[in-house]
Order: sequence, then C-alpha cells, then structure tokens
Amino acid sequence: MNGAILFAGIVAHTVFLVRQSRRETAAVAEEYDEAFGPSPARESSWAVNVALVVLGLTLPVLGARWLVAAAVDLAEALGW
Repeated sequence: MNGAILFAGIVAHTVFLVRQSRRETAAVAEEYDEAFGPSPARESSWAVNVALVVLGLTLPVLGARWLVAAAVDLAEALGW
C-alpha cells in the first residue's frame, strides 16, 4: 500500500510539473534567455534516448552489486 501511495505521489508531482511548464508565458521564457542565454538546440535520436535509459537503469544495479561485493570482501578481510 505504501508503494502505491508513493507511486501516485510521483505521478501527481510529474503531472503538476508538466502542466506548470506548459503555462510558461513568452515573457518568462524571454527573461530566462536574457539571464542564462538561449539554450542550444540539440536533436537526439530515439536510439540515443533508449540507450541512455537502458544505461541509467543498468548502471545503478551493477554499481550496487559491486558495492555489496566489495563490502563482503572487506568484511571477510577484517575477519567478520
């Protein structure tokens, strides 16, 4: 039940942020461009985006496994 509540909160927050960003006026966008400069137009393909998502999901899992393996090795080396 807690997971469902957390997931619903994440979805609600994401929907809120998307709706707020779409309400941005031209004046706000112009002010942002004056302060930070125009954002560079970058085009990326679906393949690049999919690869980045796969990497983003895979690397934390691998990193966690490496962390646990290193902790076990350290504990065994210390005699625990």
